This record gives sequence, C-alpha cells and structure tokens, in this order.
Amino acid sequence: MSDLIRLLIEIWAAVWPFRLVRSWQQGVWFVCGRYWRTVGPGCWPVVPFFMELRPVEVVPSIWATPLQAITLRDKRALTYSAMVTVRVEDPAAALNLVDEWPESTLELVSGQLSETLAEVDPEGFDDPSYKKRANLMERIREAADAETRKFGVRVEKVRFNNFAVGVRTVRLLIDRATTADHLTTRAV
Repeated sequence: MSDLIRLLIEIWAAVWPFRLVRSWQQGVWFVCGRYWRTVGPGCWPVVPFFMELRPVEVVPSIWATPLQAITLRDKRALTYSAMVTVRVEDPAAALNLVDEWPESTLELVSGQLSETLAEVDPEGFDDPSYKKRANLMERIREAADAETRKFGVRVEKVRFNNFAVGVRTVRLLIDRATTADHLTTRAV
C-alpha cells in the first residue's frame, strides 16, 4: 500500500504545473531542453514534460578538499587539505557550460592548489609569520577563480585545514596496515 501512495505522490509531483524557487536560489528555466531564461525566487508555472525549472543555490557554499600529498621542489613531502568558499554568479552558465559544476569546481581548486604548491619555493612554508603563505593562498584563489569564472562560479576564499611539510603520513599508514596484517597472519 505504501508503494502505491509513494508512486501516486511522485506522479503528482511530476505533473504539478508549478515549481518553487526559494529565496537563496535562482531558477534556470528550460523549454524543450533548451535554456530559456533565469528567474528569481517565487512560484513559477511550468508545462509538464515540455518545461523544466532547475533551482541553483546562489549563496556561498563551503567545501573541503580531500587530504592530498605532493612532493615539493626540495623533495620533501607536503600533506594538506583546504577549505574553499564558492558562490554561483551565473546559474545558467553553471548548468550549461560544465558537467556537474560542484564537482568540477572542487577538482579545479584541488588541482590548482597542488600545481601552485609544487612550484613554490618551500622555504616560504617555514616562515613563522605566515605572510608568505597568505600571499600564496591569494594567488591560488585568483588562479582558481579565473578558471571557474568561465562557467559562472566565483571562488571567494581558500584556506588550509591541514598543512604539514616533511611528514610522510601516507607511508606511515601503509606501514601500520602492513604490520597489522603481518601480525594477524602469524597469530593464526
């Protein structure tokens, strides 16, 4: 019985002739699969099966990059992760010019971080004032922003969550896992 009710609700939602765009969103309207226009918050009529209204959040979003390890110019390892604040400035471009804009944005910022950090002089990381690191983060933000602006997304801020130079975390974790497996195998 509950499956029947769920099916009826899904059919009703599909043919309901109105779509809601909330105050923190903008709606991208498609007619017969083509971009028509961008609309603001409100209740908008659609013709089912011919029109689609896709809401896109236009308020800042905060994402974290995964923990990454790179080799610096002086052959030391750098392990880091970062927090990225982004905002969609052009919802139509975000939906139409790139596939899955949230994932693409995060991948572009992660790549820009790795690329820039691998090229920079590692002596700046040992500076206790962190002034060089702040300038570096601004350079990374500007470079990532230039890439993401092509599809309507603005990178507002990039900050490090984790930053460790010369620590071989990946190798340490692999060694611990291998030792644990070896000890378990011997005990059996």
